[in-house]
Amino acid sequence: MIYGIMISVCILFTMLTVAYIFTRVNSNMPSFSLPKTFYVSTIMLLLSSACLFVTKSKFENDDAQGFKLFYILAFALGILFVVGQVIGWIEMNNNGLSLLQNNGVSYIYLLSGTHVVHVIVGILLLLYGLMLSIRKLNDPAISLVFFTDPARKFKLKMVSFYWHAMSAIWLLLLLFFSIFH
Repeated sequence: MIYGIMISVCILFTMLTVAYIFTRVNSNMPSFSLPKTFYVSTIMLLLSSACLFVTKSKFENDDAQGFKLFYILAFALGILFVVGQVIGWIEMNNNGLSLLQNNGVSYIYLLSGTHVVHVIVGILLLLYGLMLSIRKLNDPAISLVFFTDPARKFKLKMVSFYWHAMSAIWLLLLLFFSIFH
């Protein structure tokens, strides 16, 4: 199911990017620079993704403290990414690149905003998994079998896949916008 969802998400971003290219080619859109905050927030998202890789490794090695630590870091860095995106939009607006200025700029807001919505879904999934994990790991009886539960491992694998896909999509979008401007 998650793979079908991710294919749909990729198609959505591909179509929006094609629409942006079409608009850019067929209009006299001036070039502009993306806010530096977008690049900083990208580092936060990539670090979050790396923390989730480590979280999976800690899970597989039955390391409860490491598992919780890196899960929390992945979650917190995801939130920092969203905050960075909002600051980037404010910077764009303050630099005269308002949402309604022209269609090209509107596509930047649309694509980055759509991506942020998907990241927020991922943050909620991370939060749910984190809260459940902390609660289960604090119960001595359940914590004994926590790391051997195949359902828990599968859920971590799926949320990780979603999160890494969101990271890859944003990286591709940022590279595209950086080159295309």
